[in-house]
Amino acid sequence: MKKSLLGLSLLVATSLGCASSLSGTWVADSTTADVNPIASVTFAEDGTYTAGAKYHGVARATSGVWTLNDGNLVLGQGKERRTYGCTVESDRVTLTFEGTTSVMTRMKK
Repeated sequence: MKKSLLGLSLLVATSLGCASSLSGTWVADSTTADVNPIASVTFAEDGTYTAGAKYHGVARATSGVWTLNDGNLVLGQGKERRTYGCTVESDRVTLTFEGTTSVMTRMKK
């Protein structure tokens, strides 16, 4: 029982640590805006996100859930999931998806 509680505590602590490193509002870097459909995104500490994106020239709002583990950011919306390679360095995040890299800057926590 103690081992299970310790494992659960470590999992929760790790998840919260990851959440706080990405939590906040981010905007696309102008140098990579053409390859990143997400113009801005807010990652909440409760594991939800809201984003403004542009797909095929059409602006739209989206929301869902997110997780960050072992350098992978998973965005979920309903049954759909999309996994990005993710590196967070202070107030800059680098996302990689299908060979394309984009950079976002944190505007507020």
